[in-house]
Amino acid sequence: MRFYALAQWCSVLSLLLMLTGCIVVPTIPVGELVAATADGIATVTSAASGGGSNQPFEYTRPYLSLKEVCIDWNEVVAVPDFVPSVQLLLKRYGVESRVYSPGTAPIGCAELTYTATRKWERRFGRDEDSSYMASASLTLRRNGQLLGSASYESGNYGFDKWKNTGAKLAPVVDTLLAGN
Repeated sequence: MRFYALAQWCSVLSLLLMLTGCIVVPTIPVGELVAATADGIATVTSAASGGGSNQPFEYTRPYLSLKEVCIDWNEVVAVPDFVPSVQLLLKRYGVESRVYSPGTAPIGCAELTYTATRKWERRFGRDEDSSYMASASLTLRRNGQLLGSASYESGNYGFDKWKNTGAKLAPVVDTLLAGN
């Protein structure tokens, strides 16, 4: 009996190895396992890249010593935790920030303008669509002079698109303020 079962599995396996293209597998409860694995990979890569680090950054760049940034509010951006995430990341550098309506920031204040897009997709193993920040751009100017610019764009198939907004923006702010 064992030999018959082994022979049957070997024949099925050999047939599967000869196939090209897609294979339909009977439904088994792996959806949640794969979704949890994807979330775990995103968390580990975020932590490995410094996105989850609470250690302060200490750089010096004499021409970009910022103590305060004036954030120009962009009402078009529909990512709810975008500005609080940016403010928290700025604080890691010791930079205070305030949000102003466009054009109302005090003269001489370094102004941070931003754009961001949000997309909706169905996560693997979930029944409803979820939103995520698909792209973001930060530009820093003082008195009209460009001080720095950095951006983020999620990959179409990357697991990073499901990371939280702060984890995605951390390398962007790091790039923008490196040397502060």
